[in-house]
Amino acid sequence: EVHEVIRKLLALQDKVMTPTRHVRRRGVRTKAVMFSEQDLTCLLIQKQIPAEVLEKVVAISRSLRPLGNIAGRSLWNFQTNLRFIEEELGMRHIDLQLCIKRYPLILVRNVIAMRETQQFFRRIICLDAAQTRRVILSLPSLVSFSIQYKFFPVLVFFLRDLQIPLQDFKKIVMNKAQVFVYSINKNLWPTVHFFSSTVGILPNDLREIIKIEPTVLGYSLENRIKPRLLRLRKHYPDTLGVQISCKKNSFSWDNMESQIESRERDVLTQAVALAMGVGEPLDDGARGGGPRTL
Repeated sequence: EVHEVIRKLLALQDKVMTPTRHVRRRGVRTKAVMFSEQDLTCLLIQKQIPAEVLEKVVAISRSLRPLGNIAGRSLWNFQTNLRFIEEELGMRHIDLQLCIKRYPLILVRNVIAMRETQQFFRRIICLDAAQTRRVILSLPSLVSFSIQYKFFPVLVFFLRDLQIPLQDFKKIVMNKAQVFVYSINKNLWPTVHFFSSTVGILPNDLREIIKIEPTVLGYSLENRIKPRLLRLRKHYPDTLGVQISCKKNSFSWDNMESQIESRERDVLTQAVALAMGVGEPLDDGARGGGPRTL
């Protein structure tokens, strides 16, 4: 069965790699291939990588890097990539399988570029080896991002514009590596400007929100944040600012409904208690478990 899978993968590779594309090695022009039969055997049997994952890599390898070369840097080699993942990133067995399943293209990415990404987290963000492995494992596609055009602009945004200390930014990256995915012009700046200017959240409070739940910066303003804030204001008309729960999923519909239903139950309970001559009315600030007022 394994031999049949390997045969199909080799046939697919032979189909997607056009005959006109060759690699010159030691003066001999040979057809460019991504995986040899030995490579596929190693991945399928020794590393236990699913065949459908390898099929995805082979199918799109032509458009990604048909000659195994990016900008004339270094010739791609499967064993070099696998050695980098296992030895330099420290991912073995289950971690290796999970990393390749989440981002199969890590097998064909330029190893020099991936090593530069690793060094960015080690030397600039000051993560140790275990923390770097954890971050990349949580989001393996990070190895494909540009340090100059993606990593550094996001880093500058958090440290300079939001004035979040590096130690706190390290915690954000370890818990939510997705912050590097967000666009500065489409996500980060518009969301921060909306909360600070339109909603009126103070800078210190906004920093605390971002530290606790940084994914709020990636939410859509028009489709997620604004509708939920409008609904909160509808049910909290006396609140001058805005009430936001600094808990995970605070902008999900289920969480929002539970907050509103909890408030309505409290109001009904108070009304019944006052009608019976028992109890005292409670203001929003005194009610435990309610959303935090900023």
